[in-house]
Amino acid sequence: MGGADIYASTLQPDGTFGPAQLVFEVSSRYNDQNPSISRDGLEMYFASDRPGSTPNPDSGISGPPGQPSTDIWISTRASTLGSLGNARELGRGEPASRRPGNQQPIFRCEAVPLV
Repeated sequence: MGGADIYASTLQPDGTFGPAQLVFEVSSRYNDQNPSISRDGLEMYFASDRPGSTPNPDSGISGPPGQPSTDIWISTRASTLGSLGNARELGRGEPASRRPGNQQPIFRCEAVPLV
């Protein structure tokens, strides 16, 4: 769909993975990448430079000044069998995501997000 997209694959009974399938709910024409699933499977965090991301500072260090930088986005679902909902930019009220250049959300085993 865009520059970088997120795909999912299902573990098969024989231990191999099935074909990769585009996750349409979070894919856009922008760069959507580096997904991380919460321990309960209800939240997907990922990096994207889609509209709504923090504009790059005037210095241009992390890309052209004024263009969207890579921020952390989140998509949720009601159950692990459900579809993911529309993504929202995590930075609304969460200052760690507002730093330009956030590119890889990671979870520790204790399910504590590191951003």
